[in-house]
Order: sequence, then structure tokens, then C-alpha cells
Amino acid sequence: MPSPAADALPRGTWDTHVHVFEPTSHPYSSTRSYSPVEAPLTALLNFSNSISSTDSPTNLVIVQPSPYGTDNSCLVDALDDLNSNTSNVNARGIAVVDISSATKDTLQELHRRGVRGLRINLESSANNDFTVERLESMIAESAAAISFLPGWVLQLYIKGHYWDALLPFIMSLRVPIIADHLGGIVGSSKNSGLTDPLAQPGYTSLIHLAKAGHVYIKVSGLYRVSNKAPGFEDLQVIVHDLARQVPDQLLYASDWPHTGEAKDRISRPHDAPERFREIDDRLVISNLRAWVGESTWQKMCIDNPVRLFL
Repeated sequence: MPSPAADALPRGTWDTHVHVFEPTSHPYSSTRSYSPVEAPLTALLNFSNSISSTDSPTNLVIVQPSPYGTDNSCLVDALDDLNSNTSNVNARGIAVVDISSATKDTLQELHRRGVRGLRINLESSANNDFTVERLESMIAESAAAISFLPGWVLQLYIKGHYWDALLPFIMSLRVPIIADHLGGIVGSSKNSGLTDPLAQPGYTSLIHLAKAGHVYIKVSGLYRVSNKAPGFEDLQVIVHDLARQVPDQLLYASDWPHTGEAKDRISRPHDAPERFREIDDRLVISNLRAWVGESTWQKMCIDNPVRLFL
């Protein structure tokens, strides 16, 4: 039997991908593709307590979700609360901006309030058929805009196959990249024709980029790349291989509060309340810890995110 803390996060953990939704005080964008129910900062802290071995919140990276568009006010207000003198939580943020109009002053103010990167999200909308050329242009423009800011990253939420085409381009970047949710690499339950998950398009290129130190891979949102709830065991072979090949480039994240999938929103009005998924987070933690081993677990929960965010 596992130890009592096997399904809880160790002291000093960084949960590197969470969201806050407070539509009453911070209304959603009129151009959003979905309308999640409320998930306020207080609920996030309660959740963080519940998966921590210390019964206190982990350090947090709050990621700007797509319903807010480029209005980062909910994000930075949460960072202000967490980074106050009364909080024991280190908190950072990943923002979304209109890079064509964002000024240096705007980005500097985001930095002052705890933001440490920008997100490019191609997956939250059903309209996610981007050309590689367009994606490279978005990345290049964003990388240039944040180049003057210390410790900033670009976070990409894209399908796994993009890494093959992006490899030479990302190798030339000077800004670190974070690959959301296993970099879009899927388990066999998401692709019935997948006989070897490690041979799927994009995987070898993603590993190459991680080994070269250009990409960090977020081990998060397993339900986005696997249909085998509650434990997502078809991802074991992938997670184990990542731990073997690139342990210094992995990041743990819960992806709380577990938003839905773009494909389920196609026929739903954008303003219809969307409830969150029910995920057995402690089972996921227990599985991940077993799949990666104690040394890599320490790295992905504590050492690697500290290198990025502190």
C-alpha cells in the first residue's frame, strides 16, 4: 500500500496550471466560446488545501482562461491577493494579450503584479485549424514583445502534431516554451489507430525540444488527452518515458477547476453555463507519482517550477 502522502502533493509544490472564474465581479468577454460556472479564488485555495500533504495551499501559477479574452483583471487581482503579506503562497500568472497593441508599459505592469508569461491557446475554441505559418508568426511576435522582461515564458496549448513542423523554429527562439497538457500527446484511448503512443506525430520532436532545454512539458489535464477516467492508465507509457528522457523539463499541474472540451461546445450557446468535470485528483497524483518515480516527482513538483517561476 502507498504511504499516506502518496496521493497528496509534497511541501513546496508548485501547481503550475489553475484558473480562477469570478464572472460576477469580473464579467466574461462578449466573444467567449463558453461560460464556465463560478470558480472563485477561495474555492481554488480550498482545493489546493485538499490535495496538499501539508493541509495548506501549494504555490500556484494562475493561467488566463479563454472566457476572459485579453482582460487579465481577474487574474492579476487574484495574484495581488495571493502575493500579499498575509498569504503564504507564492503565485505567478500567465496572461493573454493582444500582442499587436500591447505596450511595454502594459507588459511591465503585468510583470509587477506577478505575471511571468503569455499564453497562446488554439484548443479552447472549436475553430482551431491554424496553419503552421500563422502559429509561428504568433509565437515570434509574442517572443519579441516579451524579450525585455526577465523570466518570461510562452505557453502553448496546441495539438501534438504541431511540434514536428515547429521544431526548427522553436530551436531558434530565446524564450522558453511551456507545452500545455502533455504537449497535446494523446493516449491510445483518444486514438484507436494508435499502436505505439511514443511513435505518434510530434512526440519525438517534443522530446528533442525538451532535451535541448527549449520546452518544458506540463503533465496536466490528463482527461484532455485520454478517455480512460478516472486513472488515465493509457498515459502511463507516455508519462514514464517523459520521466526517463526529460525529467528536468517536466512540470506538475492540476488544471483545476477542470473545464470542458471545445468539441462539446459546438452546438451549445456560448452563454449557457458550463459545469466543470469531476476528476479524482488524488488518484491522478498517486498514479503520476508511481509512473515517474520519487526523484522525478520531486523535480516536476518543486525543483523545475522553482527554476522557472522564482
